[in-house]
Amino acid sequence: MAEKSFTVSVTAIGSGSSDNSLLRNDDEIFLFLDTNQSATPNTSYRVSVALPDITGNQICCSQCLAVGTSSQILGQSSGTNLNGGDKVYTYQWMKSNDGVNFSTFSQMSMGFDLAKNPNYNPGTLSQTTWFRRIVGSTSTSSTSSGGSVVSNTVTIEMIPSTPLTIGTTTYTTNTTKKTSGSVTIQGTLATSSGIQTNIRSSNQVLVKVNSFLSPNILLSSSINCGVPNGRVSSDHVQLTTEKETVREDFEIGKDENLLIYPNPSNVETTFTYKVHRLGDVKLVVIDNLGKTASKLIDRSNVSPGVYEQKLNTSDLSPGIYFCELLTKDGREIKRLCIIK
Repeated sequence: MAEKSFTVSVTAIGSGSSDNSLLRNDDEIFLFLDTNQSATPNTSYRVSVALPDITGNQICCSQCLAVGTSSQILGQSSGTNLNGGDKVYTYQWMKSNDGVNFSTFSQMSMGFDLAKNPNYNPGTLSQTTWFRRIVGSTSTSSTSSGGSVVSNTVTIEMIPSTPLTIGTTTYTTNTTKKTSGSVTIQGTLATSSGIQTNIRSSNQVLVKVNSFLSPNILLSSSINCGVPNGRVSSDHVQLTTEKETVREDFEIGKDENLLIYPNPSNVETTFTYKVHRLGDVKLVVIDNLGKTASKLIDRSNVSPGVYEQKLNTSDLSPGIYFCELLTKDGREIKRLCIIK
């Protein structure tokens, strides 16, 4: 092979005429010819230009909102960047009402389509909606040549704002109830696996007269879509007074730093614990003879936050165990009942 230089005009080939934009001013094109071949000056040569795939199309963030509340703007996830293609990108947002079937849409404002911007403001939604973003390269539509790619999915979950009343019901499996208003628990609630009630705005639980609450009725006042992080009571609570009672002691961090769910347990249980200050954390399960049945956590320099740790209880003998959480703030002990 010999390298020869010629003054030639070059036309790129690809998905359309717009591919010519890939060749910028001052770009250099080299033609490599066999020794016995020649190139004619001022002749057009067709050159294929391959683009790297587009990467980094990560959008943020999922939200849980009360109906009637405005959504936050969706856009590129913090700490991520788009790469690949020709560095000139096109955008198209998609949405879905079921999280499965997505379609593109338009939202015109003053002659501009807001659904074709890098960021999108969903505004005030009336129902839970899922969003994705398509990012394309202006010079090609072929995925193998740096073409359009679809982002991850974010969910804007709309929680009813009407108060929630849980009546006299027996729950045999995990059940999730959600509201952005207050929660009223009325009647006898028995549970084998627990009832989870997510509270989005009010920090109060109204317990009706003569109600009987079983353990592990979980409640949450968090604003995210995570697992409920509090409960009404760690023991049975029976109210026989003539007045309705408002319980405000269910939120983790007020009265307790350790939650165990489900409890009683026969297969697996989850420990949710809160760390207030940076330091060592230990979590052990002790049997009724004072022997360590399981050392779940023994970590140093744990940052403040809420954590979870699962325990397979199928190998433990039936009975009462004591779960001890040790942090820089002190010690907390909770009972765990293992059943078969």
